[in-house]
Order: sequence, then C-alpha cells, then structure tokens
Amino acid sequence: MARPENHLHRDGTPRRELALALRDLRGASGLTYAQMASRCNYSISALQEAASGQRLATLPATLAFVTACGGDTNAWQHYWNQLRRMETEGTSVAAGALTPLQHAQPQHMLPVPGPAPSNTAPKPEPTTHAIPQPSAPHRFRHLARLARHRHLRWMAPTALLAAVGGGLTALLSPHSSAPHHSAPAFALVVVQNKVAIGPSTLTEDSTPVYLSTKTVSRCRIRHCMLADTSMVSGAKLVATCWTRGETLTNADMTSTGINRNPDAVSSDRWYLAKWKDGRTGYICEVYIAPAYRGGVGLNHCR
Repeated sequence: MARPENHLHRDGTPRRELALALRDLRGASGLTYAQMASRCNYSISALQEAASGQRLATLPATLAFVTACGGDTNAWQHYWNQLRRMETEGTSVAAGALTPLQHAQPQHMLPVPGPAPSNTAPKPEPTTHAIPQPSAPHRFRHLARLARHRHLRWMAPTALLAAVGGGLTALLSPHSSAPHHSAPAFALVVVQNKVAIGPSTLTEDSTPVYLSTKTVSRCRIRHCMLADTSMVSGAKLVATCWTRGETLTNADMTSTGINRNPDAVSSDRWYLAKWKDGRTGYICEVYIAPAYRGGVGLNHCR
C-alpha cells in the first residue's frame, strides 16, 4: 500500500517555498531521486536535503536539482537569488507571488520592465504560446511545473503584441482565440498496483487499489473509498482530468536500499476516473503504470 511522504506546509519562508517548488518540479519530471542522482554530481541524500525545507538549499545544489529534472537553470538561478535576498531581509513569501517562471525567457513569460525606450520604435515580437491560467489554489505548483520546456508543447498559440513607446509585451488570454490543439476529454490509463522494496524489487501489492471520493490515502478507514472498485495491476480506467492531493509513494520506506530503487516513485497527482457503472473517483498516479503518469495531456480538474 502506498504511504504518505512527509508533507511540507507552506509557511511563507523562502526556504520552504524553494523546497515546495523543487518538489513540484521533480513531480512533473516523474523522476526518482536515484534517477536524478545519476544525471548530476549530487547524491540522493543531497538532492533530498535540497527539497527538505530545513534550510535554503545552496545555489549549486538547486541548479543540480533543476538540471536533473530538465528545468530552466537561468530562470531558477534568478528565482533563487530573489529568495536568498528575501531570507536575508527576513521577508515572507506570499503563496504564488514569486515563482521560477517570473524570470523565464520572454518567449514564455512577460518580460521584466527595462530602461526607458529609445527613439526607435520597437519591433513586433514573434507569435508565441500563452500560458493557461490555473485556479488560484494551484497556481504556484502549476507555474513550477511549466518551468520545464517540454511541458509547454500543449499550450495554445496566441499573438504577442508590442506596446508602443513602452517596449513591453503582453500575452493575449488563451480564451481570446481558438487554440490549434485542445486537451483531450479523456485518456485511457493502466493500473500498476505494485510496491517497490529494497534497491531493486517491484512486486504486486497484496492489497488491491480502489477509487476514492477524496484525494487522500487510507480511504478504507477514512470512509472515502468508492465501494466495489477494487483493482489489481493491468486494470484499465478512463481518466477525464487530474488534480493535486495528498502525496503518496509506492516505496516500502522501511526496506534497506529503497533510495536506490529505480521503480520507487512519489506523487501528489490524482486522476479523476470513471468506473464501469458511470461513477467517478480519484486514484493517485503512483498506482498507475509509468507510461501513463504526468497527466497524459488532460486538463486540470475544475
């Protein structure tokens, strides 16, 4: 049975904001800490420490973490500098007020206002991609995930216009023009109800997985289990959207060498899926086969 990881509560401190952003970036990448460590010169424990929230991670550790996940190191370096300054000044960070993407390249985000414009009229910027706005409770995590360029491919293109005299640009609302590609209404996902044990074992969990009415663990005893929806590995579900909930892991954290197991995964992403009788319920993606994780292009649940 998947077990909850240590949960970080947002407290407004720069170190906690950085840790939460790094965790979201890793969750979007779908990588384990062992896989990340193989991509950089940092150990599993050092990467875990960077995302622990105990203290503000160093800049080298942060950039190693971001590089391993395929993030934009330039944007994250600016983001880290802002957080470091705020920590030195003892300033709190409002939820969603500061994100790595606020420092991304102009082709992805609004540019930071610069010096006064010259006498030469600014040239129109090329067409780019507008970032759809998520609901307020999930804006911070949504932006952290978008920092990875390969997750921008699904966004609808809109026109980027130059403001006369000011030299600033503004992105049109994604609702102002029809997108070329819309998110699918549903996607087939395959259940993988397996537990990672030790450094290399991945075996079928003796307890069947099920759909739940809430995005939390242990719904059998919390009275949020959707009755008669028990499943084993190989079962197929039709997912319609995804949302965030309690973070679960498929790893047996008590087993020796679990940090080296490449099949150990943690996630707070939950799919909303339809049961064969038409009822709907949630299932955490740690119970889903690796090929079907990461949202499979579906919209965020509203």
